[in-house]
Amino acid sequence: MKKTYYLMLIASITLVLSGSVQAAGVVEVTGLQGKATDWRTPDTVMGNTTQLMTRSAALDDSKKSWLQFDLSSVYAQNSSIQGALLDAKLTFHGAKSESGTKSYVVSGLHDDAGLEDWFASELTWNNGPGNDPNHSTALNTFLTTNLYTATIPVPVLDVISETPEENRAALTAFLNTDTDGKVTFIFTAGGTCYLWNVGQPLEPVLTLTYELGLNVEKAHDPVPADDAVEGTNLAELSWINPDPNLAGDPIT
Repeated sequence: MKKTYYLMLIASITLVLSGSVQAAGVVEVTGLQGKATDWRTPDTVMGNTTQLMTRSAALDDSKKSWLQFDLSSVYAQNSSIQGALLDAKLTFHGAKSESGTKSYVVSGLHDDAGLEDWFASELTWNNGPGNDPNHSTALNTFLTTNLYTATIPVPVLDVISETPEENRAALTAFLNTDTDGKVTFIFTAGGTCYLWNVGQPLEPVLTLTYELGLNVEKAHDPVPADDAVEGTNLAELSWINPDPNLAGDPIT
């Protein structure tokens, strides 16, 4: 039994490192830029903060935040990923300022709004793309889509909060509408929450799952197939090398 397990492990590692076809691949992308805005100073960029914040209180103390991811390098490595994601989740390490569970609402900025060229260093309550500046939590419904609500469960620093399983289909569908490689999320309040922004050791991460499919630039069609269970009498491993398929040439 021990010998069989060892053989299975070696085969799996060899095939994966050789770039073989698998059912799905996973890539993680960290945030490109992000910024919180404050209703109290609607035309002023918030100070040197590295937190995304949401709040809905009195009109003089409401906050919304924007976060952008750049997926262009992911698409460049494998163009078949764009518009064909199988699953996605957004993960934060965050905290909150009060006791008890706090929620936050995640919305997506429509790609066809043409507003992805914003800069965190210039972002304010009044110029935030897709914002409704006259409401403490609302956004422009013609430019944004409400994706899901998530929570920060405990009042401590660095707690993990991510897209709930039941909401990942909506997030994935939204990401599959991306055409320019830039994706902007907007956070509004269900409570007072603080989520770490880019620049912190615990950055927000967008995890994308996609079908690998057949990539002629990588080795493919392994025998045995990926994840196949084999006994101890397996004679050889084989796969089809990418072109040029010349004996003795290194495959990278």
